[in-house]
Amino acid sequence: MADDRASLTAFLDYRRATLAMKCAGLTDARLRQRAIPTSPLTLLGLVRHAVEVEWSWFQTVLGGKSLPALWPRVNGAFGAWQVADADVDEAFTLWRATCEDSRAMVNAFPTLDARVEFRGESISPRYVLTHMMEEYARHNGHADLLREAIDGAVGVGPGARRRRGVARSGRAAPPARLRSVAALVTRDRHRRSRAATHTHPRPPQPPTAHRVAPGARTAGPARTPRRRRPCGGPWA
Repeated sequence: MADDRASLTAFLDYRRATLAMKCAGLTDARLRQRAIPTSPLTLLGLVRHAVEVEWSWFQTVLGGKSLPALWPRVNGAFGAWQVADADVDEAFTLWRATCEDSRAMVNAFPTLDARVEFRGESISPRYVLTHMMEEYARHNGHADLLREAIDGAVGVGPGARRRRGVARSGRAAPPARLRSVAALVTRDRHRRSRAATHTHPRPPQPPTAHRVAPGARTAGPARTPRRRRPCGGPWA
């Protein structure tokens, strides 16, 4: 069984390799392609963003180095996402080099529980490795949708496949397909909610007293008043 250092670094390397696999085999134009016109997300933008995140956490936070101005902001927006004229080879070269620097930075610490002070907080290499796995996991989800929209390729590793009905030439999936995901999830949630409502158990009811004519006298016990059912509940 691997120790914590080997396990955490291996899992992070797997996340990095997943992003690389999502970009493999695509032309520069495809790497710059947006899946949804209203979103700036592209595979190339994700790689450039990964460069900045790797540098920020490993070199700036753990190493105390300043983040170089790789891609300045454009009209207030982060430059990493502005890829219309971006150099693809430069981005991937920087990413691979930055990942190597990140590994070297972690190896420089004798233990993952060592501490550095950054802006009033005490941060360990263990925390940075864990955060970076979360960072890549989130963006790999973006990359998965982007790649599927480009040429239908889904999955990771040897079992990765091309979605049926998408040409190998790289025909993009309709943007409406991606926009409809939230609507489908919401519709399914409402359907399950209605099903749960219809199968909700009815509350126990008090026994019904015998009805008597107005003014008549009875020899039995006093009539038990019937409890009102709550309005608006699943059994209303």
